[in-house]
Amino acid sequence: MSVTRRGFLLGAGAAAAATLSLAGCSLGQAPTRIRMACGEQGGTYVQFGELLRDALGRTGTTGLEVVTTGGSVANLALLQARDAELAIVLADAAATDAQNKVAIGRVYQNYLQCIVRADAGISRLADLAGRTVSLGAPGSGAAATARRVLDASGLDPSSG
Repeated sequence: MSVTRRGFLLGAGAAAAATLSLAGCSLGQAPTRIRMACGEQGGTYVQFGELLRDALGRTGTTGLEVVTTGGSVANLALLQARDAELAIVLADAAATDAQNKVAIGRVYQNYLQCIVRADAGISRLADLAGRTVSLGAPGSGAAATARRVLDASGLDPSSG
């Protein structure tokens, strides 16, 4: 049996909606409003947040506000500042800022790719030395992970 990304996100959204709905259940009180820091407009994290918002909207017990950001690092900052109650982040970003936070679920496996032009003469990570490298959007988990990979390999991302 094969599961598509959309099918997985819909299932994960429904499961999260059920979990958050229980948290929002209380007699005689107005539904809880939750802000969720998600990521860039059009990105997978925002799509997940929108699916979750829609599922929660159908239950009527909890409202979810999808907050667009630069990505995982920005999401953690909003969570730390209490400007969001939930944040979706890459595991690498969460691991570097785990104090006073707890993971409530795993959405999907994420990958970091290093892509170069076929004619660039680059066949291994060390070949990037002295070249300009795009790490990703500022505040994104991908940029933070890429920086960690380059640091671990002895490459200085600021020397390109």
